[in-house]
Amino acid sequence: MREKFVLFFYDLINEIASWSHSKAVDVVYGISIFLLVVFAFILRIPAVKEFLGFEQPYTNLLLSIGAFLVITFSLILWKLTSRTNLLIEKLDDSILEYDNKLFFVGTNGIYKEVNKEMRKRKMLKEKVTVSIIGYTLFSVEPQLKSWKKDGILNNIEINLCHLDFDFIKDNSNIDPLWPQRLELHLKWIEDFKTKNSEFLKKFNVSINLYPYSHLPCVHGFKLNNGSMFVAFASWENGQIMQPNNSTFVHLEPKDYSKATEELRSLFNNWLDRSKSYTRG
Repeated sequence: MREKFVLFFYDLINEIASWSHSKAVDVVYGISIFLLVVFAFILRIPAVKEFLGFEQPYTNLLLSIGAFLVITFSLILWKLTSRTNLLIEKLDDSILEYDNKLFFVGTNGIYKEVNKEMRKRKMLKEKVTVSIIGYTLFSVEPQLKSWKKDGILNNIEINLCHLDFDFIKDNSNIDPLWPQRLELHLKWIEDFKTKNSEFLKKFNVSINLYPYSHLPCVHGFKLNNGSMFVAFASWENGQIMQPNNSTFVHLEPKDYSKATEELRSLFNNWLDRSKSYTRG
């Protein structure tokens, strides 16, 4: 009988442990203390003491203390395990959430996501400002044509930051082909503006060019709704790599996390610096 009573007691603890996985641990803690008090009270009944053979004084007290310590430490362990598992789940969710913001498609590929953001406007009445920190603006002129064809080029201001021709002409950190590419792409953009001057005026479109004279550490796209696509320059054989294969981080408009705010602030800092060369 004694063995059955002890087994019942430990089975009760195991049931509480199992139940605690699906219930609030604090509630289980309270119930366990209640059961412990009831158990200690039962041990004080003479008939129970005689049945269990507790003849020595304080035996029931020591057993109660021992039972209390077992339950307490068990519950503390369960609570720590529960919180640790919750933290791990949150970390896993954060990693997955952040990974979903990464785009490995390079500058040309990111336009698909940029276009999605631009199409969120209501009837194209909401003005959109797109600011781009680029290198040689190799992808811009084809995209301007695409935006015009798709009806996106409407009520929009486009600010294009690009490397200054004289700065990169004899710069050992820059691919020697970039000055010629820059010249060509700038010409194509200017030609587009000239050929479509009436269209741009009619649909309230402005295209502004800002040359900058520093190494292009940060590049990407910024929309005035708070959405950003941010990438960083890489080195290859002592020179800045072309951003064709850049990995972009998409900062969504309603994302106010500290990591996002830091990246947003960083991009704005470089954008302001890139546009500052033409001020005054």
